Amino acid sequence: MNFLSFLTRTDGHPASYLFKAWLLAMAGHIAGLILIGSYISEEPEPNNAPGGVVIVFFFLVIWPLIITGLLAGTLSVAKTITPTYWHAALLGAFAVSILLGTVFGFGFFIAYIWPLFISAIAFLAWQMHTNTHAWTMTVALNAGVNILLTVFLL
Repeated sequence: MNFLSFLTRTDGHPASYLFKAWLLAMAGHIAGLILIGSYISEEPEPNNAPGGVVIVFFFLVIWPLIITGLLAGTLSVAKTITPTYWHAALLGAFAVSILLGTVFGFGFFIAYIWPLFISAIAFLAWQMHTNTHAWTMTVALNAGVNILLTVFLL
């Protein structure tokens, strides 16, 4: 995990940390989307689809809050049963990804396991400062990952 060690360092500027974590999360997210891309079928868009503002608000505000809440809950348990924060991050990301995969399909598991792992590491690293830092940085990171999805849905 040496190449990910920069994710545990929160002594720099938060925006710099967020940008580097976002790039790393997006690399895995895009790889996951490419991997499952051949299994996604094109479905006609329903006529009663929500408007652009609703989609943007949901995927850039509501969904990141939900995912961060799920991640925070699983991490609080995972920290007590694993030997290191790296293991806790892996277990937390895996648990939330399994939940997403169960509810929304296997593609969600594949597409979100890596970004959730990066988000879990970020949450645990910033939690060393405060829970507010952990939540703020993780919600922002999750919103950043959802930018790609939001653009495609508009």
